[in-house]
Amino acid sequence: MPDSNCQKASAASSHTQPPSQSQQHVPQQHAQQQQYVTQQQFIQQAQQAQKQIQQAQQMQQQMQQAQQMQHMQQQAQQMQQQSQQQPQQMQQQSQQQHQQMRQQSQQQPQQAQSGLEGGPLYQAKLPYPPVKAMCENRTYAFAMLDNVGGNNSEISAVSLYFYNHLRTASCAEIASCFHHVSIVEMHHLEIFGTLALQLGVDPRLWTRSRNQMVYWTPRYNQYPVELSKLLTNAIQGEEKAIEKYQYQIEHIEDCNIVENLKRIILDEQIHIQVFQDLYQRYVSSC
Repeated sequence: MPDSNCQKASAASSHTQPPSQSQQHVPQQHAQQQQYVTQQQFIQQAQQAQKQIQQAQQMQQQMQQAQQMQHMQQQAQQMQQQSQQQPQQMQQQSQQQHQQMRQQSQQQPQQAQSGLEGGPLYQAKLPYPPVKAMCENRTYAFAMLDNVGGNNSEISAVSLYFYNHLRTASCAEIASCFHHVSIVEMHHLEIFGTLALQLGVDPRLWTRSRNQMVYWTPRYNQYPVELSKLLTNAIQGEEKAIEKYQYQIEHIEDCNIVENLKRIILDEQIHIQVFQDLYQRYVSSC
């Protein structure tokens, strides 16, 4: 009996042998495959997420560009509206200014005469227009610059009247007239200098002659000493200035420059009357 039990145990042990190595590798391979699949899915999901982020960024850029384009279109429309309105406004302003100047020119002779009767009047009572050229224009700029520092210019008048003021010191009334007229001419000088600068040139005391800049010189003036010649020279200088400014009015299309020229002419006309009155009382009556 013991032998038979041993035989049975031996037979049972022969049926329960350990698994082979190939059977042990099967679960490991399956786990590795699952891990690989999981990694591939993760990579695909990461790639998809990156694509979505890029698409979102592109959409955001497109929206920004669309907003910029819309803003630019609005600005273009505003500029177009302004450009359409500006000619109408400028035309209305020009018409109003021309109408005012016509009224002023009609009233000026009476005002100048009444001013001389009631006491010395050295400039028109009407206000000066604003000094604001429409845009840069070198042709107009050199014309204004010649009014500043040319031969027949405001600086020539200022310097001459300063000299005449000193030479006529023995007659207080005549000396005072030249002093006050020179102050008005200095204002004209400032107006023309400002216009020249706005129009695009350096407002020095010079002018352009034969394509080069020539500085003003006191040699441009004549300096008579005898009273009759001194007053005649002053009257002729004012007449030449008026003639020059009227010529510029006919050839300049900038309404602001034209209005300033017309306003300055009113002052020059009064200066002629002042000097003629002095001549009549101090020269003709003697």
